[in-house]
Amino acid sequence: MAQYSSGRVTTATVATTTKTTVETVNIPSNENWLIYSIAGFHPQGGTVSLDIDQIPGGTFTWMQSSTTITNSGSNLPKSIAIPINGPATLKTQVSNAAATSGVAKVEIMYNVTTRGG
Repeated sequence: MAQYSSGRVTTATVATTTKTTVETVNIPSNENWLIYSIAGFHPQGGTVSLDIDQIPGGTFTWMQSSTTITNSGSNLPKSIAIPINGPATLKTQVSNAAATSGVAKVEIMYNVTTRGG
């Protein structure tokens, strides 16, 4: 069984206040993930959220870290602990405070355990 840490930054241009999927991430069937941090950014601010098909009805929503894309000062990622056993689909999403077009980024950090075959 292998274990490692990884991260992913998902990006999309968003120009609406409705919840919008930034990217869909597929977690393979031989992997277990523990998402341990999240940060979300958009020039208009708002919320960042995760939609996990394995956890229907889960409410995983936080305030975006900043209106500027930076992980410093008071704009640090939020510490979380969400276990996911693959196969699963994870959607990173934003809901912005204004409908002005801008680049939305969602950063997740996670530990991975691969299962033997």
